[in-house]
Amino acid sequence: MSLVISECINSRALSEVPREGRLEIQLERYFDIKGSDDPTAATVRAMGPKVGDQYAGDPNLWCYTRKFEPIVGAVGGAVKLTCTYGPADRLRDLDADPEYEVNMMAETVKIEVALAQIHHPAAASEVGNAIGVNGDKVDGVDIYVPKGAVTVNITRESFTEDYRLLLNSMVGKVNSKEWNGYTPEEVLFLGAVARRKGRGKWKVSFSFAIQETQTQVISTESGDQTFEKLGWRYMWLSRIRKGDAADATKVVHAVEAAHVAQVYETTDFTVLGVTIEDLELDA
Repeated sequence: MSLVISECINSRALSEVPREGRLEIQLERYFDIKGSDDPTAATVRAMGPKVGDQYAGDPNLWCYTRKFEPIVGAVGGAVKLTCTYGPADRLRDLDADPEYEVNMMAETVKIEVALAQIHHPAAASEVGNAIGVNGDKVDGVDIYVPKGAVTVNITRESFTEDYRLLLNSMVGKVNSKEWNGYTPEEVLFLGAVARRKGRGKWKVSFSFAIQETQTQVISTESGDQTFEKLGWRYMWLSRIRKGDAADATKVVHAVEAAHVAQVYETTDFTVLGVTIEDLELDA
């Protein structure tokens, strides 16, 4: 379905707002974008007036913010766009483009099965590829794996208590649906830091960690198990001890099953009002 944009009847609300001890003219225009319910989609964000556009040739009215919000319950999906206009100096001190910081580091995870393992002496091979076998348990080992992390810095006119509570409720949760090109449960919201100097704008830094969905192939007693492990879900293995078919005096540790646990709650990241535009991570 193609996108259709139309200006709302109640658009072009003109008002005077206080700023730095004086009143300045402010204009707000409202648009409905039908055909999508994703305010982060590039096709949606390409619609409507842009930051820096002048309104009807008025030297005092320039678009300096655009806000996209999903319209809940709209048939076929719709997004509301609010464009705010003000004096030209709003543009001079406006961070029109978000700042990005990409952190391609590593983090530790515990594994219990090695990709390959050499035994000395060779007769000690009854543990197979299990790591750190200690009696009836497998201790495993911590290894480093790639960690994709991104920090997005945006500017906000205000930072309300309601918005603070919203952010606080979302910390430690993963995306419930596709968001900025990432499939469900691949993005973990680590939190946000909001700063303001004097009476200026709020600078808000959002931190996310990326864990891509992977195809796993695990060999078990009942055969190879192939499945998708969604991003931040946790996989663990259960084992059994059994006699060695070649030597009845030996005991081997075999993988009985693989388990994938959902350990993070999911939530809709679109309400954050943050996009990760033109950013690709290979971690």
